Amino acid sequence: MKRTQGLFFNVGELLEGRVDQKEVSLSTMLPPHDSDVQLKGPITGEVRFIPTDVGVLGTFEVEASLELPCSRDGEMFLETLDLSFRQEYRRDPDDDAAPLFPDHTVDIAPVLWDEIIINIP
Repeated sequence: MKRTQGLFFNVGELLEGRVDQKEVSLSTMLPPHDSDVQLKGPITGEVRFIPTDVGVLGTFEVEASLELPCSRDGEMFLETLDLSFRQEYRRDPDDDAAPLFPDHTVDIAPVLWDEIIINIP
């Protein structure tokens, strides 16, 4: 698993059983993405991580503001997306899971970008 510029959180306490959940408040810019989508501000919201038998599960409640071109006249407009989803992180990820790195960190940036892109109107 190759690590790139991302938005990493350590979930070691969950994996070791020292805590039963980890809540993170977000108000941060995402690292750049290889799409044409441009964020017009920080990603804001909450992420809650809980342990599972094979890793951790992240529950996301976030908001993202984008600047998009109108399909009729090409004028740019501001669109706010309210995103609510779950993502599993595993040491041995499959098609549905994201990687849980050996140092007990997860990168939420690729997951957030995926959700933003598939939810563009």
